[in-house]
Amino acid sequence: MRMVALDIFFIKRKLLNLLTILIIGVAIMSGSCRVVFGETVPATSAEEFQALMQRVDAGELSVATFAGGCFWCTESFFLEEDGILATQVGYTDGHVENPSYEQVSGKKTGHAEALQVIYDPTKTDYQTLLGYFYESHNPTQLNRQGPDIGPQYRGAIFYHNEEQKKLAEDKVKSLEEANIYDEPIVTDIKSASTFYRAEEYHQRYYKLRGIKLEQVRKKVQSH
Repeated sequence: MRMVALDIFFIKRKLLNLLTILIIGVAIMSGSCRVVFGETVPATSAEEFQALMQRVDAGELSVATFAGGCFWCTESFFLEEDGILATQVGYTDGHVENPSYEQVSGKKTGHAEALQVIYDPTKTDYQTLLGYFYESHNPTQLNRQGPDIGPQYRGAIFYHNEEQKKLAEDKVKSLEEANIYDEPIVTDIKSASTFYRAEEYHQRYYKLRGIKLEQVRKKVQSH
């Protein structure tokens, strides 16, 4: 009888493990999340992002694009937040096709380091994302962010529709009226253009370097 009880115990444990794997698999396939080093974070691979962009095109999901200095620093403020399904860092608002990091850093392509976010509008909204964006950088610094200097580090909101444009303009107006900053806000607000995904070693760079997410945020906010 004891052997039978042990067999039942191990069978139940295996079934529970299989169920856990199945649940995680469904989350990954849906693009809602993935598990990395024990943390639940938005999807980041190019394949996952493109699959979710098809749902954006179908009107099921929404996309937002921001530039606020170092792109993976900006990204850190959007991770692990409700409703955000995927993020990727890259380059936009330039005049050279498919630029490399070295080209953008050379300040000759016109691109800004930027972050693209896919989110579920039934679980979060653009106003909330604007809050994360302004928390992630100092919007009064022109063509720089802290020690990072150059036009590629400019602050900008790239709207994808007229509603996003109005919400962005209203956000800037409300911040100015609240007198939160000593200097004028210099955030550029313009229509989104082609976004080029950055090299893979830039995606979730802080994880590749073994840097904790909290450390990244504290460093950014000290600028």
